[in-house]
Amino acid sequence: MEVKQGTMAVVGVVGAIFAVAGLFVYLIWGEPVWLYTTLEILAAVHLIAFFVTHFEMLRDISLRRSTQFGANSLLMIVLFVAILSILNFIFARHETRFDLSGTGAYTLAPQTVDLLKNLKKEVKISGFFQEQSTVKEKAKELFGNYVHESPRIKYEMIDPDKRPAVAKQYGITEYDTIVLESGGQTATVRTVSEEEITSALIRISRDQKKHFYFIEGHGEHAIDDTDRGGYSYLRDAIARQGFIVKKLHLLSEKTIPKDAAVVVIGGPQRGFTPEEQEMISAYLTGGGRLFFMIDPMVSADMYPFLSKWGVRLEDDIILDPTSGLGGAIPIVNPGGYPSHAITNRFNLATFYPLSRSIGFDTSKEDSFRFEPILQTGQNSWLTRAITGEISID
Repeated sequence: MEVKQGTMAVVGVVGAIFAVAGLFVYLIWGEPVWLYTTLEILAAVHLIAFFVTHFEMLRDISLRRSTQFGANSLLMIVLFVAILSILNFIFARHETRFDLSGTGAYTLAPQTVDLLKNLKKEVKISGFFQEQSTVKEKAKELFGNYVHESPRIKYEMIDPDKRPAVAKQYGITEYDTIVLESGGQTATVRTVSEEEITSALIRISRDQKKHFYFIEGHGEHAIDDTDRGGYSYLRDAIARQGFIVKKLHLLSEKTIPKDAAVVVIGGPQRGFTPEEQEMISAYLTGGGRLFFMIDPMVSADMYPFLSKWGVRLEDDIILDPTSGLGGAIPIVNPGGYPSHAITNRFNLATFYPLSRSIGFDTSKEDSFRFEPILQTGQNSWLTRAITGEISID
């Protein structure tokens, strides 16, 4: 019994040392989190073991009136309070949340979480809401989710009626406005939604603005066109991600700008001149990125050009009678996304009106890697015999 009590006394002393060491690391350096957390967990384990093994002694002591308030009782009380304090310290810095909504309404999207985990600068979110605003609580809950995922996020709720000077400083002219600040950059959001706030966060967290160039001059879909076949929505979506979107006329520019992060060719109806093709080839050879989209039943004289890179365009249309939207609108279900960074975490079905198949020249696999990112289901097929009109309405 004496050996056991002696051993447990050592355990208690070691626990106290761990507790002091963890507190020292937290107060002096504050980092790394894993170090002081590990020390405090070890302290809690040792002190709890000591407390449990001495619980009988505590009960015996408490029954003796003469020693009820003695040194041993005081020691056990202090020990109990210390254990609670350590556990509170650990839980306060490692908060765990559970979304019980059933729909994930209070859970940030994985893409947002990844962004927050990799933030390198402090971000301040200022929400300008009246006291009786119907969306104030929703905004506060959303801001709290951001803060939970990143210690670099700070937020403040401001009533512009009570603090008009601050509202004027930020140029606030409407209620329910959100301002994000980071590294001297600002972004204003007027919709309380994760999509809008995350897009603004991306814009202000980029050190350098990357450029998307959309080639024009061959009947491509225009980025200024707001009709059904236009790319204005695509342009706006890219801009919300913090990129700069520009038009590019190859014959006028004579080269692809060096700041081009991505060059987009969106549905050309006419062919490219040999000079233009040479510009694109030089850009790709230098490590450039090309996003090429070409409609079915249209060649635009690009087959020979693409074949140099191992890409084989097929003269066909994909039909899928199971999509429920017409045979010419194939569906890609969640199981149809091969493992790839682009489609990582895609968990919804997507539709592709009027699509053609793409193949790869295996003779070029020593030079290029072909990675499909979309695959239609087993009930789809290809057809080369296209007669009459195909409706996708």
